[in-house]
Amino acid sequence: MKKLYRSMSARDAQLFIREISIISALRSPYVILFMGVCVAPPELYLITEYMPRGSLHDVMSVPAVVSALSLKRRVGMLLDVSRGMLFLHSHAPPIIHRDLTSLNIFVDE
Repeated sequence: MKKLYRSMSARDAQLFIREISIISALRSPYVILFMGVCVAPPELYLITEYMPRGSLHDVMSVPAVVSALSLKRRVGMLLDVSRGMLFLHSHAPPIIHRDLTSLNIFVDE
């Protein structure tokens, strides 16, 4: 679940609804599954599948975990992110993420 903090203008709300309609149709093992939205003013939440290890940022902030990741696993994670981006860019119309950071990459078991 991701809490969104900004207040929305009418235009922002329209763009948000459009974004929800697009991401609700996405199905790929490399893109986190969108499950719903919760609108409880003044808060707004995106609800996604559970990723037990949290974000890549969370994973990489634990030195013991980082040192335990083999080069093969690191390259595998990089390839998974690349496959997710390829899936989004190949969508009709193409989806451009615009905020791809370690905080927005989620890690499963």
